[in-house]
Amino acid sequence: MYLNNGGHLRRAWFTNRKALAIAQMLGIHQVTGSTAGIWLDAKAGRSRIDPDYMWLRLVLTDRYLSLMLGLPQGTIENVFATPEALSDCVGFERFERFERFERMLGVAAGLILQRNSVERLDLANME
Repeated sequence: MYLNNGGHLRRAWFTNRKALAIAQMLGIHQVTGSTAGIWLDAKAGRSRIDPDYMWLRLVLTDRYLSLMLGLPQGTIENVFATPEALSDCVGFERFERFERFERMLGVAAGLILQRNSVERLDLANME
């Protein structure tokens, strides 16, 4: 976020992509209920560090920067926007709605990025 707010979007994209790759190596990208997050300290627990929410933040940032720079997205999966994940949004009512809205925006950004990558590869669109 520091690089993004400083106007260094390409460096922010590259740094976020590194974080995305490390998170995938740790298994954070896997669906809830898997072995993701077993490496967390039991004292810290999921109440303080939520791997699912960390994955959501990484994917949303990746999709935002990819849209801004015209670069491909890091992952096409939307495990953070399944009906179960949307129903698990907890907190104050207005924050629940905001989190659900954020998750749906992530799906929409992913679909736009998929469409853009298909259009680039479609020979019928090239003149």
